[in-house]
Amino acid sequence: SASGETIIIEGTSPIIDQGSTKIGVVIDNTYTQNIPVGRTFGEVLGAAGGSQGDLYGVSFGGSTSLENVYIVEGLNTTDPAKGFLSTNLPNEFVQETEVITGGYNAEFGRSTGGVINVLTKSGSNVFSGSVWADYTPGPLVADEKPSPREGSSIDRINELVYTTAIGAELGGPIVKDKLWFHVGMNPQLSGFDIHRTISQLVDTDNDGVADTDENGFSVRDEVDRRTLKSTSRTIFFTGKLTGAVAPEHQGSLSIFGNPGTADDYQSVTGIVNGQAYDQKVGAYDAAAKWTSKLNNNNTQVDAVAGFHRNINDTLPTAAADTYMVRFDGIRPLESYGMYEEMNGGHAVPDECIQQGD
Repeated sequence: SASGETIIIEGTSPIIDQGSTKIGVVIDNTYTQNIPVGRTFGEVLGAAGGSQGDLYGVSFGGSTSLENVYIVEGLNTTDPAKGFLSTNLPNEFVQETEVITGGYNAEFGRSTGGVINVLTKSGSNVFSGSVWADYTPGPLVADEKPSPREGSSIDRINELVYTTAIGAELGGPIVKDKLWFHVGMNPQLSGFDIHRTISQLVDTDNDGVADTDENGFSVRDEVDRRTLKSTSRTIFFTGKLTGAVAPEHQGSLSIFGNPGTADDYQSVTGIVNGQAYDQKVGAYDAAAKWTSKLNNNNTQVDAVAGFHRNINDTLPTAAADTYMVRFDGIRPLESYGMYEEMNGGHAVPDECIQQGD
């Protein structure tokens, strides 16, 4: 029998996409599984070129992180109040994260920084999933060293007690070749000890002048310490249904979020016990997408609808903590002299005097 010659043709996509002006990088689950990065997509954004961390997150191209836009499953999940990253998901729930640092098209608006476009995992005709857990004990984490402050004898030190998480995700077919699902759940818990320390100046040579260190700060010795407990809890979840009426008509319905609670203490360095506060943070989201290709695939129609609820509430744990003395400035006593004749000899107006203050 005659044998033919086998010709192998290899090709690669062009380095420059002439059909788009956007600049950025796509971070898929292969990258997050093989490179030691953070646990959520928000913690791997630094892998994009031109990124830089700032006080509130990761910035791009000289902007601040508050100028970014975060899109998950086609839904804008950016904090509507201040522009923070509000909806965050573990990398185990994410199929890919596209970080667009510039040149993005009109479909991505309301951003003067980067655009983070996240696609969550979808089910397929094969059942697949994973289970994971991690635990970090506090003794394995380096102790926090407070920044020295001249003229202050009260300080606060946060000490990690533990942080732990357990998660699972599963995807597969409901109706083969027609309907698929993917679900995931990942609770994370953390505990901290907040140490309120009191120290005194050191004068080893008894010359009446406090000793100083090599940086010029006064040397202090700790004389007392009070420890307060603080915990935080975050539940990451995702659920997704993907369906295809035909190869040209497909859609998906997704729910996801990261609601969390925490208890903390405000102004620990300035008061005896600290006011206890309960915090509720995170977000709940729902997104529906539909894509239809018409006219022999020459025309594509996309429809997206969604709901985003961002939560950032801070409330006192006990009613007794709702009233606090607050100092907004320092004024000399002479400035209150004008009230003495008006208020029967009082140095401040009657409405400023509260019982127990």
